[in-house]
Amino acid sequence: MDELLDAGRAAAAAACALAADGETVEVRATGLARRKHKVTGGGVRSSATVTAHGPYGLRLARDGREAHLLTDTLSEPVVRQAFDDLREIVPHARRYHDRAARHPDGGWSDDHHLDRRLHEPEQPLAGFWRDAQAAAATVGERLRVDLTVMDCLVTVERHTESFTGSDRVPVEFTYSRVEARLLVQVRVGQRQVRLWTAWNTNRLADVPLDHTLADAGLRGAAMLAGVSSAQPGGPLLLTPHTGAALLKVLAHDLFADPRGRRLEREPGWVPVDDARAPGGQHCRPIDHEGTYTGATVLLDPSGASVPLTVRAAEPGGALTGNAYMFRGFGAPEPQPTNVRLQRVTDGEDDLGPYGFTGLLGVGLRGEGTQRFRSGELLRFRIDTVVVRDGTVVDRADQLLVIATAADLVTAISAATPTGGYAPWRDFSSSCSWIALDGLAAAAVGTPSR
Repeated sequence: MDELLDAGRAAAAAACALAADGETVEVRATGLARRKHKVTGGGVRSSATVTAHGPYGLRLARDGREAHLLTDTLSEPVVRQAFDDLREIVPHARRYHDRAARHPDGGWSDDHHLDRRLHEPEQPLAGFWRDAQAAAATVGERLRVDLTVMDCLVTVERHTESFTGSDRVPVEFTYSRVEARLLVQVRVGQRQVRLWTAWNTNRLADVPLDHTLADAGLRGAAMLAGVSSAQPGGPLLLTPHTGAALLKVLAHDLFADPRGRRLEREPGWVPVDDARAPGGQHCRPIDHEGTYTGATVLLDPSGASVPLTVRAAEPGGALTGNAYMFRGFGAPEPQPTNVRLQRVTDGEDDLGPYGFTGLLGVGLRGEGTQRFRSGELLRFRIDTVVVRDGTVVDRADQLLVIATAADLVTAISAATPTGGYAPWRDFSSSCSWIALDGLAAAAVGTPSR
C-alpha cells in the first residue's frame, strides 16, 4: 500500500510539472486497502487485504474554463495524452470561478478518523464480540426481550488521498471506514426472528452498541407483535434506522432546492452537512476541488438555506467544500456528505427507547424517500408500533405524512447527538433517536409485516 502511494505522489508531482504558461493543473490520487472480518463465538476469521490505487482525477484550467478527466494510471504516456486531450477540451468546457472558501482550515486529526487498532485485528475484534454479547444482554433486559448476537461482520477500509496542484502546496490525509454488521436474534415468548443491523463509523470502538442493538431489538419485536385494534396518540419517536431515512429526505430536498423556507416556529434542531464530523462515512478535510470542508447549516433557525457549491456553480457564493467527482462523471458536482442534527435551543440529551411510552417509528417508506415531491410537499409513510415503558405492545397503523421540509425541521423536538446520515447508505442505523412533535400525520391502512 505504501509503495503504491509513494508512486502515486511522485507521478502526481510529475504531472503537475506539465503545466504550461497560463495553465493550472491539479491531480487527485487515491489509495484504498480493504479487509473483511467475520466474528462468531469470539473466533475471528479475516480475509486477505485488498489494495487498489486510483482512479486519478486530472484538472486543467485556462482562461476561466476548466476540463476534467479520470485515469486509471499516472504513467507518463497516459498523463501526456490526457493533458493533450484536456487542452483540446478546455476551450469548450464549463466556466469556473475562483471563490473564497466558506470554511477555514480547521486542521485534521487522524486520531478521530483513523482506526489504528485494527492493523492487528484479532484482539480488538474479539473484544468487540464480548462487548456486543454483554450489551445484548443488558439491552434485552431493558426492552424485555431476549437478544442474542449470532454473527458479526466487520469491513474495514483505509483510504488515503493526496491533492497536488501546480499552484498550491500538496495536501494528504488518511481516514478509515468501518462497517459493523450484527446478525441479531430477537425472541419474545416462543417466537423469534433474526435480522441484521449495521453501524458505519470511522473507528470500531466508536460503534454505540446500545443504540444499534436497541434499534434491532425494537424492530425485531415489532415484527413479532400483534395488531392494535385502535390507533393511540402520544409522542412519536424514530429509531436510528428510521431517523437516518428521515435525514435522507431532508438532506436531498434541501440540497435540491436550496432556497429559504418560511418556518412557523423556531426549530430546536437544524440539519447540518459536516464532512469533518467524527464517525461520518465521508469525512475529509478537503473536497475534490481542494476546498476546505466544514459544517454547513442546510436550514438555519431563520429559514435561510445555504446552497452546496462548486467552482462552476451559478450564481456565485463561498465554496462549501462539497465538490465530488464520481466515476463516469468527469467534473466535480456538489453533493451532501455527512448530515447530522445540531441543537440550536436548550434541551435534554437523554433520549432513547428505555421507559418511552407512545408510538415508535420503525420504518419509513414512500415516494418522499425517493426524492419525489408535489410542489413543496413531501409524502411518506412511517411504520409504527405501540410502546409502553420501553416495551413493544402492538403494531399500529402506518402514519401518512404530507409535509414540507420546513415542517419536518420544526417538528424535531429532541434528538441524540450520536451519528448522522451518510447519503446512499440506506441500510445503516448510524443516526440519532429523533422525537417528532406537532407533525400532522394521519393513520392509514393496516400494519404491514
